[in-house]
Amino acid sequence: MSVQELDAEIIREFVEKIIVYKAERVDGHRVQKIKIIWNCIGEFQTPTSHQ
Repeated sequence: MSVQELDAEIIREFVEKIIVYKAERVDGHRVQKIKIIWNCIGEFQTPTSHQ
């Protein structure tokens, strides 16, 4: 199974909670941290992206 986007069914099945942090300006860009806590595995750290 390959998940390309989170839809309502996947969120209900696999996500325990989503934490959305306050948006900030970094080097003129709006940056907002989002943390997804998954059922069974907890928080999964992914590498940060710089776009």
